[in-house]
Amino acid sequence: MEYLDNSLIKFWIEEESNNTVTIKIDIELLLSFLEQQGFGKMYLGNSSTFLRIDKNIISQVTAEQIKDYVFKWLKDTPITLTKKSINKQLRSTLIRGNHILR
Repeated sequence: MEYLDNSLIKFWIEEESNNTVTIKIDIELLLSFLEQQGFGKMYLGNSSTFLRIDKNIISQVTAEQIKDYVFKWLKDTPITLTKKSINKQLRSTLIRGNHILR
């Protein structure tokens, strides 16, 4: 797994070709990132629910709240990579792949 800032899991892959960087979301790494941030899934009988543990408090969350968390994290976290526009491009990639976070 690749890490960002020595502790956060980098959930995207940068592919550079002809001075152009393409960002791809790695689903497995995204799930690891979410687990690292305290998100998980719990099964109750035949149904499931999403949870987040934050400061030893368990809260039920929706897929929409998880998606919002990832976008807010990207907005608030300065990501210095190979190109200045990476953070914006990463958000755009997530928006195009919106089905990933459903």
